[in-house]
Amino acid sequence: VRLCYGLLPQIHPIPRGRELLRSLPASLFVAAGTTVPPAVTAHTHPLKYHELTGTLQFTVKPLGSTIWTIDARIIGGSIKGASPTYDWTGYRVQLMPSTSLNLEKWTVYASYQYPGRIAIGQLIMPRTQSWNVGFSYRPKESLSLGIDIGCPFGKGWKESQRTVAESPVQLNTEYFVRDRANLVSLTFEWNVFFGKNHKSSEPPRININTEENGVLHKL
Repeated sequence: VRLCYGLLPQIHPIPRGRELLRSLPASLFVAAGTTVPPAVTAHTHPLKYHELTGTLQFTVKPLGSTIWTIDARIIGGSIKGASPTYDWTGYRVQLMPSTSLNLEKWTVYASYQYPGRIAIGQLIMPRTQSWNVGFSYRPKESLSLGIDIGCPFGKGWKESQRTVAESPVQLNTEYFVRDRANLVSLTFEWNVFFGKNHKSSEPPRININTEENGVLHKL
């Protein structure tokens, strides 16, 4: 079990580059000590921004070994921003469980991403609902063949982003990828070993670090 948290303190960006800022539509991000004003005006104002996030990641072995494993990552957080003309708040919630059955030559796995959301700066980004199932067969230690199915029996892959309601300039973007549903992929893995060979008892894992793109990948 791993628990971590982070705190982004107040950010006071320097109000410079008005000519460049006039060409931008709205305040979208607050990061790395820079910002875009909440509206295109002749004068810019610094923003104040607080962010608190935490991650809980754990692995459960119901049989006491790696034959069957259950992994999960839970991410939560809150943000609070302020400008001379308005304030805003937001939250973040993500849940990504996965499970795998690891036999001598076969591995069967499934993973799921709860349709949570991410708040960054003044952007609210709902995450897609996504799930994968698959299996692989290892005829020998260095070779693995398998099939991965993305969003079986689903209708597509949908994500969006929008500015907070308090922002005077609004941006709302939504995209839908129909081909992400019932997507069947053939997998081929060939490991080339160098040096001394150390056998590992760890099973294949699902990469559930999807804060940015919302897509699950098998390692």
